[in-house]
Amino acid sequence: PPSDCLRRDHVALGVPEEKTRWVRLGQPHSDHINRKARRSPYYDRSPWNPATSDRPLRFGFWGTTRPNKGLEVLTRAIPLLNPGVRQRCVFIIRALGLDRGFRRRLSKFPEVSVWGGYDNVQLIAAAGEYDVGILSHIWLENSPLVLLENFHAGKMVISSRLGGPADWLKDPSDHPTDYNGLLFAGGDEAALAACIARLVRAEVHIPSPRQIHERATLRSYPDHVAEVSGIYEEVLAARGHPAP
Repeated sequence: PPSDCLRRDHVALGVPEEKTRWVRLGQPHSDHINRKARRSPYYDRSPWNPATSDRPLRFGFWGTTRPNKGLEVLTRAIPLLNPGVRQRCVFIIRALGLDRGFRRRLSKFPEVSVWGGYDNVQLIAAAGEYDVGILSHIWLENSPLVLLENFHAGKMVISSRLGGPADWLKDPSDHPTDYNGLLFAGGDEAALAACIARLVRAEVHIPSPRQIHERATLRSYPDHVAEVSGIYEEVLAARGHPAP
């Protein structure tokens, strides 16, 4: 599995642990995102400093409007923000699906833009549109593609403490010097709002893209394919078959 969460679940349900392995995920478009981040002239700079920045802190939600992705949690969190905090934010929501209800509820907040769905080309091109990613999912997210896309883009992430993302994300409470995001209880909109406020108030410094790359274990697509192919070759060899 691409996160260790599902592997541990299978072991708990009786699969022998020696028959399992965590294979970290790599994707072609993530490699493009990673290269673009490294080429940026701002690669070594924190994307936002409240003392010197004359613009808001920009948060990005990428995904769909399906309930499991947690857009509802973010929609409930935004009104909980202190107006002074919210006015220093911009929320960019890219979500494929029926979004009319979300647009209506969020239309009262000038800090929020709901832009609809996207494809991988738009995702690669949009890294400069936001500073911090938000994953407010309410399920196990075994394959945390959006989390990894954010990390490849050099973005700090606020994420639910549910499933796969917790295997990748380092919270300051456990990693005070090499964190790459903030974790909150899944489905808890007040806790999500508190994480947003911590960044706006500079209670937690936002790392540079280079620091995010250094603090996240990322896998390229060729390395991912090589590892999966190697596992098949090991299985074939164990059964007495030559490797293809």
